[in-house]
Amino acid sequence: ACVPEGEWSVSEGLLQEMERANVASNVVTYSALMASYATDRQWQKASRLLQTMEVKCIPPNVVTYSSAIRACERAGAWGMALRLFVQMRKQRIQPNVITYSSAIAACGKAGRWRRALELFLSMYHLGLDRDVVVYSVAITACEKAGQWQLALSLFNEMNTLSLKRDDIAYNAMISACAKGKQWKRAVELFMEMDSSGVMTSVHTYSALIIACARGKKWRRALAFLKSMPENGVNPNIITYNAAIAACETSKQWKKALELLREAKSSGVGVDSISYATTISACAKGGKWTQALALFEEMELESIPRDTYVFSCTINALAQAGEWVKALGLFQQMAPVDVSEEVEIIGRADVELVSRFLSQDFEIKGLQREGVQKVVAETKQQEWQAALDLMLMEIEAITALSARLDPDPSDSSPKPLPFLSRTKGNVVTSGPTSVNSRNAPDGIDDQFDDVVDDYLQVLARGGGATA
Repeated sequence: ACVPEGEWSVSEGLLQEMERANVASNVVTYSALMASYATDRQWQKASRLLQTMEVKCIPPNVVTYSSAIRACERAGAWGMALRLFVQMRKQRIQPNVITYSSAIAACGKAGRWRRALELFLSMYHLGLDRDVVVYSVAITACEKAGQWQLALSLFNEMNTLSLKRDDIAYNAMISACAKGKQWKRAVELFMEMDSSGVMTSVHTYSALIIACARGKKWRRALAFLKSMPENGVNPNIITYNAAIAACETSKQWKKALELLREAKSSGVGVDSISYATTISACAKGGKWTQALALFEEMELESIPRDTYVFSCTINALAQAGEWVKALGLFQQMAPVDVSEEVEIIGRADVELVSRFLSQDFEIKGLQREGVQKVVAETKQQEWQAALDLMLMEIEAITALSARLDPDPSDSSPKPLPFLSRTKGNVVTSGPTSVNSRNAPDGIDDQFDDVVDDYLQVLARGGGATA
């Protein structure tokens, strides 16, 4: 049964009314309730419902189990999905294509691509036809794990079997190429998708722009972004973030800043990833003042400044030699559980701050034992110890800086204003950006010409879109 989202409580109520009226329920009744659980990702309720059916001696069928596994897949409970899959096999209930699709998708979402492929291959041995949906979820499982070559093999196999490749398969394949830094293949797939009449969407363009970003093809990324409205597709925040990342990777800080402003003015909106990537672009361009201004702007715009934002801004300041300001931001991160966040902050930040501390004190002839310990602990990758020592040094450094560089208008030493804590600032675990710093293979000029021609077609409003 196809049940609208949010209707599982209604379905439960109907079943209870049947029981109060002494109306006998059967596997069809329970399967309908199970379908509502699947729609709303109620995997725990789905599992309990199977237990209830066992108690009431109502044997589940393939439809019941398929819905239960679907509920687990949608909720990300891949372990339970596999347990239910094994359980139905033990009860000699033959899984169908829908069952396998849900089980494969559950494994794929959890990054268990090997288990997903095992299930996929087992369908062949059982004589089950693998349709477009099954192939698409298998390709998606490979894509999420970064296995672009396996994804491509499955994608090509669909063509061999005369299976019409749909937008899900194409989007997953383009995304897989993006993760594999295969920007040319991604563009070729996009062009093939268009010529085959398969509808493109914002997901297609986002994956394509991410591929261009990772291939350091920022001009291509911006050209595809610009062509979207002309082809009936409106960019979203993910698309803009991907385009900003393309500029950041290629050190185009002005373009990144322009895209940030464009996303805000167009109503698409921005988030912490948008700002963090733009801040990183400014850092690569040596524009630490712009980076710091963006960091402060986030507070005015009430956009959460997570650990990734702090990390990018600290790097911008440290690379410019602004070590005191970098320490100021570092101090604002002090309320964070360091043991959980230190891996996200990264070794580079600790080393940069430590290095500038050491250099500054060496210049002043005041090399201190505390700073030496920070550097030593950092080199040994003793994160907790290094950060604990760093935080202990901040107060001493602040006081020393005030004595060494006093405010000419005030003879009394005071803590530097940018080392004060921000009230109510909560720092949480940050996301991972979509950029890559590895250079692509040699550029094929002829391929670039083909892409140029194709972009001109898109600019005139050509192409299949959704």
